[in-house]
Amino acid sequence: MPKSLSQFLVKRPITSLSLGFLITILIGTILLLLPWATHRGISFIDALFTATSATCVTGLVVKNTGIDFTFFGQIVILFLIQLGGLGIMTGAAFVYLFLKKGIGIRAGLGLKTILGKEYITEVRSTIKFIVKSTLLIETIGTILLFIWWRSIFFETSQLAFYSIFHSVSAFCNVGFSLFRNSLENFRGDIGLNVIISLLIILGGIGFLVLRDVQHKITSFFKKEKAKWTLHSKLVLISTLLLIFLGASLFYVFERENFNFLTEKEMVLTSFFQSITARTAGFNTVNIGELSSPTLLLLIFLMFIGGAPGGTAGGIKVISLALIFLSIISFFKRKEEIV
Repeated sequence: MPKSLSQFLVKRPITSLSLGFLITILIGTILLLLPWATHRGISFIDALFTATSATCVTGLVVKNTGIDFTFFGQIVILFLIQLGGLGIMTGAAFVYLFLKKGIGIRAGLGLKTILGKEYITEVRSTIKFIVKSTLLIETIGTILLFIWWRSIFFETSQLAFYSIFHSVSAFCNVGFSLFRNSLENFRGDIGLNVIISLLIILGGIGFLVLRDVQHKITSFFKKEKAKWTLHSKLVLISTLLLIFLGASLFYVFERENFNFLTEKEMVLTSFFQSITARTAGFNTVNIGELSSPTLLLLIFLMFIGGAPGGTAGGIKVISLALIFLSIISFFKRKEEIV
């Protein structure tokens, strides 16, 4: 890369990030257009849409991932999801660290802008933590899914790939599934619902909160006291409130509509859809059969999304929490909201 172009990109981290996503999407589109990526071929617009949806961890599909794409095509989608979840700049920076090429001061300043960290040294440690925690959580998720799905797969290789794919898809909050109807066949499976839900939540609360959790765990074993940061408190409390509020309203709105479900299935479905609507995209019921009030509820949850620094979208739970606290402070005539 010419020195002038390199300096230009370093000085403009947001531009670099945007170009990174654009290049990834274009490469993904080209790979999905290859004849061995699909069983019956795919149009350019469908390949572009799929690559964009996977890279931007959106989760919308125009082709059935498990049926229309070959193993190669599914691998491409999996890598696009992973790259999108981690972030192009974060992944690239980690590669440089791994190869011991280091990150220059100016490059560090660029990454600092994206990650929102105050010091360049923290940027390095943050990048390492992001990748390590992602791989650790996704690996644990893969192992749990592998164990849980042993009874429904005859081939170990297929079981392993399905476990990896859905673990990455859940943690990256994208919701791509290799099953024909997403996870509708598992709506009454407590273990599967818990595993996928936890992966979605861990990806959605953000790496800043995960790092705070790590610090709390480390302090516990060292018998030291560690306080939650204000950011983590707001994220965790807001997340729990939204999950329970969403699940309660979903249950009330849809209990009669889905009267063919058992009580266990209805409760699991309510919580799962409340969790996945905000940040992921999996479903255990046919979304087209939901009532209008429930669809409005899901739209609201999707609009809120997850937490800053995570793999989810939306306006972020922090924004909602601050708006709510600002309103309370206004009526209490307080200058500070927290």
